Amino acid sequence: MKPTFAYLPLVGGLFVLTLSACVLAPALRAGDAAPAASSLRVAAAGERPVAPCRGLTYTPEGIETVRETARDSTRGQLLAAEIFENAQPWLAMSDEEIRALVPTADSVLAVGYAGDPKTGQSWPSWARSGGMCSLDRPGTVRSPYTGDIYGAAGPGEEYYDAGDGWVRPSDQKRFYFKGVWNSWIIDQMHDAVDTLSLAYMLSGDPAVADRALLILDELATLVAQRSPEQGAIDGFSYGKENKNFLCYSGNHANSRTLNTVFALDLLGNVSRASQSAGDGSGRTVFEKIRDQYFDVYELNYKETRHTLYNHTTILYANELAQGVLFGNPEMIREGIDVLVVWLEQTLNRDGQYYENAGGYERVGVNYAATLMLPLSNYDPSNYPDPQLYPKPEDYPFALKFGNDPSWYSAAFLMKYRMMASGRMIAFGDMWEDRLVLPGEVREWDPRLWCSFARLLYWQTDNEEWKEQISERYWSLPEEVRSEPTLGNVYEMGMSQWIEPERPHEEPEMKDSLLQDSSDLLPAKMIALVRSGEGEDHRAAFLSGSVHYSHGHDDQLGLILYAKGMNLTGIYGYPAAGSPAHRGWAIKPASHWTLVVNEDLPAPDYPAKNAPPASLQGWVTKDMGLSAQLVEMSNPYLWQDRIAPDMSEYRRLLWMVDVSDEEFYYLDFFRAEGGRTHDYFWTGQWLDQASPGEGFAVDGIEPEEIPGVWSLAGLNPRYRDADFNVPGRSWGERLDPGKRGTIRPIGIPGEAINIDSAWNPPPQNGYGFIYDVKEDVTDDNWSASWDLIDGRNTMRLTFVNNEEQEAIVARNPAAEVDRYHSMVVARRSGAEPLKSQFAALVEVAEDGQWPVLEAERIELDPAAGMGVRLTLDNGCTDTLLAGQSERSKLDDGEVRLVGARGFVRTGPDGDVREMLLHEGTFLEAGAFRLTFPEPNWRAKVIEVIPDDRHNRVVLDDSLPTGRILAGQPVMFSGDKGRAGPATLQDVTYMIEAVSASPKGSVLDFGSQRMVSSTVVVDTIEADGAVTSTWPNEILGGRYRDTGYYTGRKVAAAGDRSRSTVVESYPNRKKFYPHEGGLFKSGEKLEFYLVQDGDQARIPHVATLKQMGEGQWRLSSNAAVGIRIPVAQKAVLYASAGGTERKLAASANGFVECVVPVDWTVDGNMVLDLRPE
Repeated sequence: MKPTFAYLPLVGGLFVLTLSACVLAPALRAGDAAPAASSLRVAAAGERPVAPCRGLTYTPEGIETVRETARDSTRGQLLAAEIFENAQPWLAMSDEEIRALVPTADSVLAVGYAGDPKTGQSWPSWARSGGMCSLDRPGTVRSPYTGDIYGAAGPGEEYYDAGDGWVRPSDQKRFYFKGVWNSWIIDQMHDAVDTLSLAYMLSGDPAVADRALLILDELATLVAQRSPEQGAIDGFSYGKENKNFLCYSGNHANSRTLNTVFALDLLGNVSRASQSAGDGSGRTVFEKIRDQYFDVYELNYKETRHTLYNHTTILYANELAQGVLFGNPEMIREGIDVLVVWLEQTLNRDGQYYENAGGYERVGVNYAATLMLPLSNYDPSNYPDPQLYPKPEDYPFALKFGNDPSWYSAAFLMKYRMMASGRMIAFGDMWEDRLVLPGEVREWDPRLWCSFARLLYWQTDNEEWKEQISERYWSLPEEVRSEPTLGNVYEMGMSQWIEPERPHEEPEMKDSLLQDSSDLLPAKMIALVRSGEGEDHRAAFLSGSVHYSHGHDDQLGLILYAKGMNLTGIYGYPAAGSPAHRGWAIKPASHWTLVVNEDLPAPDYPAKNAPPASLQGWVTKDMGLSAQLVEMSNPYLWQDRIAPDMSEYRRLLWMVDVSDEEFYYLDFFRAEGGRTHDYFWTGQWLDQASPGEGFAVDGIEPEEIPGVWSLAGLNPRYRDADFNVPGRSWGERLDPGKRGTIRPIGIPGEAINIDSAWNPPPQNGYGFIYDVKEDVTDDNWSASWDLIDGRNTMRLTFVNNEEQEAIVARNPAAEVDRYHSMVVARRSGAEPLKSQFAALVEVAEDGQWPVLEAERIELDPAAGMGVRLTLDNGCTDTLLAGQSERSKLDDGEVRLVGARGFVRTGPDGDVREMLLHEGTFLEAGAFRLTFPEPNWRAKVIEVIPDDRHNRVVLDDSLPTGRILAGQPVMFSGDKGRAGPATLQDVTYMIEAVSASPKGSVLDFGSQRMVSSTVVVDTIEADGAVTSTWPNEILGGRYRDTGYYTGRKVAAAGDRSRSTVVESYPNRKKFYPHEGGLFKSGEKLEFYLVQDGDQARIPHVATLKQMGEGQWRLSSNAAVGIRIPVAQKAVLYASAGGTERKLAASANGFVECVVPVDWTVDGNMVLDLRPE
C-alpha cells in the first residue's frame, strides 16, 4: 500500500519546487563526465547557495553555517574531506557505468546468513564490512576470513552461482554469492545518494546533485520493476507483504527510505529534478522518484497500534518526513500525534525509554530523534493553504521538543547514566560485549554520546541544559569529540556539524566516558554500582525491571564489569525468533541469576509476566565507606505456575573496595519456595582452539552422571530425550552466526526450525547446556576463568554451608567451535525449599586475589546469613544480612539487629569501618552504632505532579534540606484501600526535603508522579477501558504484569474522577475498580503513589576511621555511637566549619547520640582529644 501524496510546492522565502524551478546551472547531458572529486571544495561564504526543497533539517542560512564549520574547524574539515572522498568513485564513472551496476529486476537479493562455505563463520550482513565486495570486482564476494573469491566460478566449477546460489553437496546448504553482491551494490548506491547530497550541500556544484539524482532515478525504476518486492531470499521477511524495500526489510526499509527523504530535500531544487523523467509518463524526475521510489512499510504497526517500539517509531518518522517534503497535511498531523504519544507513553517517570535492552534503548531513542527532525523547521506558512496544516502552537512545547524534560533525559542524560566501564551496558537484546580490552573503548559509544549532545544542544532553548551539555561535552578529549562519523550526519542532519559553545570556565578534562558515581533508576528498577578510576574502574548492573519489549527473562540478573571488560560471558542477540534467541539467549539459564524449579513449565515467549522487583536496600560510596550495596526482591516472579509457594526471592549484592585497584563482589541470593534452586554463572569464552583450557575448578571433583549429558537430563522426564545425548544437545548443534538455527544431523522424524515460534524442548534453555558433570559438597568450592585480556582471571567462590550439587558444564558461544564454560550450584529438596547462596567474585592477575580466606558465619538461617573474609592487606571484612529489619545476628564478634551490616577490622583487630543499614544495633568489639528505629515510616497525604518539581507530602517530620538527597524512599500500598492490593513497592529518589504544616514535603524534581498516560478509545460492555495506543510502561506481552494493580488512575482534566486499576490484561485494555468514571477520547493518568500509601526511608549510618583518633560519620538520622578510648578523652564533632563538643569518655568509652542537624548533608568529622 502506497501513501497518497498531495504534492504542494513550498512558498514563503525558499525556492519553490515546480516545473520551473530555479536553475542553478545547466544539467549534465547523458554520458558527460561528472566533476572530479579532487575539484570539489567547500563553497566560500555566499558562493553557490543551495536551497533545500523544504528545509527538513538544513535551511539556506544553516547551510552557510555548516560550510563555515567545514572550512574553518578541524572536525568540519575532516567530515568534508570524508564526504568528498566517498563521492569520488561515483563521480568518476559515466552514467552508463553507473546504470550497469544496477541489478536486474529479477536478480536475487541476499543477506549472506549462510556464512563462509569453508570455515562456517558468519559473514557481515549485506557484506557491509570486511572488504567483501568492491566496485572493482562486480558480482563477486570475498571471504573476510580466507580471502577466497566467490561468484566468479564458471558453469561446472565448484562454487558456481548462476544467480540463484550455490548448493554445497555435503549438506545441501545454499550460499547466495551473487545475491550478496546485489544487496551490497544496492546498499552502496544508497550510501552514494546520501554522500552526494551532502557533497552538493557543501560545494553547491549542481553536477554532483545530478549524479545523485541519476542514481535515485535508476533505483526508482528498479523498485517499480520489482514490485511487489519479495526481499532478501535468505532474510526473515522474505515474501512478506509490505515488509521489504529492495534488500532492506522491516524497520530498515523505513529507515533507508527516511534517509533518502533527507537527501532528496537537498537535491530537489536543481534543474535536473524538474526535467522530464523521459518515461512517457509526463512526470519530472522528482515526481517519478516521489511516485515510484517512496513508500511506507510495515503498515500493520499502524493498523493494529499494538506497540510503540522502534518499528512503529521509524514507520511514522518515514511517513512524517515524506509528508513534510511532499506537502501532505494529514501525514504531518498523524506523525505529530504519534510523536506526542511516543513522548508520553514510552518514556517512563525517570525519563528513560521503556524497552529493556541496551541496544533497543539506543535504537528507540535514535528513531525518535529522526521522528522529530522533519519538524525542525516546519512552518505551515511555507505551504499554500496553511490553514490545512497542523499549527505548532496546538502541541506541547510548540513542537520544540528539545525543551521537554523527558526528552532531555532520554536523549542525553540516560546516554550517560546507562554506562559501565565507559560504554553502553549490554543487556537484553543486544550484541555480545567482550571485545573491549583495557585502555580501549568501543568506538560507537563516544560517537553516540557526542552525537546526542550536539543534537540536544541544537534542539533546546533551555540555558541550564545547554550549560550541562557543554560542560560534559568539552570535558572529553578532542579525539572523542571530534571523531567524524557520516552515519550520524546522515541520520541527525545539521545538528551534527555544530558543536556546543565552550563553557565560560574550562571543565575538568576526563579521559573517557567513565561514570564514577553509582546510580539507581527506580522506574525500571535498574541499579548501577560503580567505583575505581581508569582501567581499575568496576561496575555492577542489577536489573529488577518488569519485562519490556526486547528484554530477556532475567529479572534480578547481574552483569559485572572490571579491568575494561564485561566479566560475564553474555551470548548476544541472534535473529529474533530463532531457536538461539527464543530457546537460549532470553532464558534465565543463560544469565547470572537463580532459577527456581528449572523454570518449568517454561513461560510463553518471551518472559514471565510479573511486576518489577521491590528495592530493599541502597548504599553508595557517597556514605564514605569502602562497601556499597543494592538489594532487590520479588517472589511474584516465580509464583505463576512455576512455584506458587514462593515466599522469598531476594538478591543482595555488595561491591567492596579493598584498595584503589583491588575489590570484590559478594552476592547473597536467598530463595524460599519450589523444590530446586539453580544458581548460574558463565564466564567469557576464549578465542582459542580449546576454549576450556582457561577454566578450572577447586574444592570439588566433578564426575560424569550416568544417563546425563545436558542439564535437562538431570530431570528424569528428559533422560531419554534426543538432546540428552553427546553431540545432540541444542548447544552443540547451533549454527554459528546470526540465523541462530539448529543444525540438522539426520535424526529420523526430527522436526526442528519449524517457524519463529519454535522453542527447542524443554523450552527452558537447559537443553542448550551440555557436557554436564557434578560433585556434591557442603563446603566452599570455586571456579576460575582466564579473561580475554590475557592478564586477568576471574574467580567465583561459593562460600557454602549448605549441601549443593556443584555442576560444571558448557554452553554455546556465538562463534563456530567456541563455547562458554559454566558452573551451576544446585540446591534441591522438599517444597518449600529454603536456600541462602553466598558467592564471592574476584578479578586479579597471577592469582593475586584480594581475598585470602572466606568463611560462612554460622547463624540461624531464620535470622539471616553472613560471611567473613580475610583480605590480602591483613584486614577482615564481616558482611551480614538479616531476614528483616528486626533480625538478631550474633557470632560473638559482631552483633547486628537489623537488615544489613558491614564491619572492617584492621590487622590489629581495631575497627576501621562500620555500616548499619535499616537496623537498630551494630556492635563490633567495643564499637557501636544504634538507631531507635530502623527506618522512617509515614503516610502519604498528598501527591503533587509537576513538570519540574514533583512532590509528595507526608504526615511526619523529616530532616530538611539535602540530608536525604540521593536516597531512596519506598512506597507501599494502603492495605485498607478498596480494590486489589498492590504487588510491589515503588521507589523514588529524594532530591530535597522541606517542612510543611502537615509534616514534610519530598521533592523528586523531574521524576514524574504521573507514571504513564493513555487516551481512551472505547468503554466496553463489561466495563473494560481500551486505549488508542498501548500503555507501554505496563510491560509484558500476553498477560497482566501486575505493574498497575491497585494503582490510581484518574482523568487528566479532572483528577477527582479516579479509581484504582483492578487488572490490566493487556497493554491496551484495563479494568477499573469502579466503573462509569471515564469516557472515550479523554486522557487518563496513572499514578504509582497515592494518598494513604506508606512511605519508608531506611536509616543508614557509617563510621570510618580517617586517622588516629579521627573518624568520619555519615548518617541520615540521629544516631547513637560508642567509641572505645584508652584514656580519658573528649569527642568533638565538626561540620561546615562549626565544631561542637559531643561527649566526654566514661568507663573506657565515648558514647552519645549525634543529632542529624549537626551534620552537613549528613556528614561530619569526629575527633577524639585527650581530656
